[in-house]
Amino acid sequence: MTGFPGFLASRILQEIIPSFGKTYLLVEKRFRERAEEEVKKRGWKADVVVGDITMENLGLKDKVAGEITHAFHLAAIYNLAVKKEPAFRVNVKGTENVLNFLASAPKLESFVYFSTAYVAGWRKGEIREEDLKDEGFKNWYEWSKFHAEKLVRSKMGELPTVIIRPGIVVGDSRTGEIPKFDGPYYMMNLFASTGKLPLPYIGRKTPEVNLVPVDFVVKAAAFLAQEPGALGKTFHLTDPSPLGARDLYGLFHRLIKGKEPRFTVPLGAVKVALSIPAGGKLMKIPRQILPYLYHPQRFIPENSEKVLYPRGIKPPPIETYAQNLVDFFTKNRKRINFVI
Repeated sequence: MTGFPGFLASRILQEIIPSFGKTYLLVEKRFRERAEEEVKKRGWKADVVVGDITMENLGLKDKVAGEITHAFHLAAIYNLAVKKEPAFRVNVKGTENVLNFLASAPKLESFVYFSTAYVAGWRKGEIREEDLKDEGFKNWYEWSKFHAEKLVRSKMGELPTVIIRPGIVVGDSRTGEIPKFDGPYYMMNLFASTGKLPLPYIGRKTPEVNLVPVDFVVKAAAFLAQEPGALGKTFHLTDPSPLGARDLYGLFHRLIKGKEPRFTVPLGAVKVALSIPAGGKLMKIPRQILPYLYHPQRFIPENSEKVLYPRGIKPPPIETYAQNLVDFFTKNRKRINFVI
């Protein structure tokens, strides 16, 4: 597994440990101590292996590839403001190195690659799970994940691969827990920072905003890694019935402020305001977030509907757990960092 001791990798490891014997956790040297402490605290049967996905053979000297039966590749730069060079080096070249490493794993039964629904970039309308078309991207993060998935798809005939594409991952649906705030949490922060004063809606467009709780993504990834019928397929881990941007805005506004938003300000005015550094600072919303609130896309989860939903692995409606997200955010917004 790459990406440990990150939050998502840790949650997935906790889910899969009972099903596997020894687990190798590939971590960068700077994370070794933290990773070893986490493994010891949890009592997990796992070996922390120092390596680097940006290096040939992942920087490993020990020959562990011969023992691998299942692989999870989560390590990546998840940042909408990332520059092209680091995005390419980590997300694209790093994935290529993982693929080359796994090519020498003769016992490999399943490789779960973590992509994102937003490899769709600027495409509009319905996006299906096997679609991968370049129609431009909102940022270098999307661009890099698109090209990384393209590499993974080119090797699907050689490696037993499962591609998963989560939507915007938010906290646990039961506890609200999440280690960092981004995406819709900027909206919550705007509401929480302005007291009881009702704020206006931003534009009249209401494209779908696809949020999914981390516990759904974890259960889906753990199941798909051990499901032979998942091999060679791509899965949208997205909400089949997402709220529109306006409805989502209103939902969090009500939960935090206890009242409905007032009038509507034109979307164009907000775009102009966020293009000015002082405007983004005043509104507490990075400009990189805005396209995800107005660009119309619908992610069709056909494979998830066939393989995951019948097993009870399906994201709950946002209305049923939004309060848990807000409660966790309210208690921790001074302690947990915001990232783009």
